[in-house]
Amino acid sequence: MCGKVRDFDEFAKMADFNIKNYMGLKSVITIHWRRKRTGGSLIVELTAEQCMELSAQLLDQAKILLLERPTTSQ
Repeated sequence: MCGKVRDFDEFAKMADFNIKNYMGLKSVITIHWRRKRTGGSLIVELTAEQCMELSAQLLDQAKILLLERPTTSQ
């Protein structure tokens, strides 16, 4: 990531995504995003290896988020 982020509100929020497989030849992910009043889509073609790496990194991030999630005080 380039530059210094001053506020988390500067990030676009992921609104939705979908993944399509084209006859086992390629996988295409479309990420729909929204930021304040604007939005758009990012379409990325992935190889099998990239899908595996992306899924592994996302799973690691999910585990970190779950471990660091604030809990309600008892």
